Amino acid sequence: MRKIRFFTVLLLLLCSLTHAQSPANTAPPGAKVGASAQQLSPAQKEVWAAEESMHRYEQQRDTKRFLSLWDDNLVAWPDYEPRPVRKPKIEKDTVEEFQEPKPSGPSLPPPKPEAIGIFGDVAVTHYFWPEADQTSPTVYRTTHTWQRGPEGWHIIGGMACEVPRVSGSASAANPDDVKTLDSIIAASYEALSGPVGTPRQWARYLSLLDPQARLVSTSVDAATGQPKIVRWNREEYAAAANEYLVKTGFVDRKLGCVTNQYGNVATVRCGFEGLEQSKLVERGAAIYQIYNDGNRWWITSVVWDQERPGNLLPAELLTKK
Repeated sequence: MRKIRFFTVLLLLLCSLTHAQSPANTAPPGAKVGASAQQLSPAQKEVWAAEESMHRYEQQRDTKRFLSLWDDNLVAWPDYEPRPVRKPKIEKDTVEEFQEPKPSGPSLPPPKPEAIGIFGDVAVTHYFWPEADQTSPTVYRTTHTWQRGPEGWHIIGGMACEVPRVSGSASAANPDDVKTLDSIIAASYEALSGPVGTPRQWARYLSLLDPQARLVSTSVDAATGQPKIVRWNREEYAAAANEYLVKTGFVDRKLGCVTNQYGNVATVRCGFEGLEQSKLVERGAAIYQIYNDGNRWWITSVVWDQERPGNLLPAELLTKK
């Protein structure tokens, strides 16, 4: 739970912060914008048909027709590239990808438009990339810019970004997970732990957290010796942590806990140790702020720091429970 590559976190947070805004479907006067297939104008339908063709060719591994939709002067920024790229790079990546075995399972569903802007012979499409796993903590937001020429519509620009799913992705909590302070703390550790390649229980984890919950990692920069702070909302944390937890087989193990409760509010301090494939890689302390709304307990914040020389865990947080 604690150990995440900082540069990955930063990139995801930049995308997440953009995603967290509530954009209106606005455009300059005369522009046409649609939010669903049922509301598309004839011009928007024409552009969207080209977008659907691109996805169909991708599913069919039809390299020639797929690349024919990308303008020779294309400038794009795929999510996996550190800088914008030109068409030769897209061609190289496409050829390599299409030569790989096609993933097993059913074909992906066609994309659905979130908004389409028409500006004369230029169009901009916005949508979420179709996916097979509807439970993953992240989705890919995609934007393409199309230009109409003598041979039809071609992509002249594009950008993709991995962003957290919206708050509605959290499911109802298991009553046994949230009936006591001990049970909600234990569930939070269990949901994030597992062997290499095992999906984490993100729906369960998010259901433990208040929708406005914050998670904060505090550590020390090795180069400067200064505190290094990273903050997330619950969806941002799921997006930032998921790949690391699954790839390393990370297990977040609770040690000793000290609880201070006053009525319907509580602060719980717990020692923890983190293991990658059964190898101990870190220890530290986490502080949980928790409240009860009369029906269940909710975690409203989690703040943690790592053990290091001069910052050792106190004895009461070391006893395994």
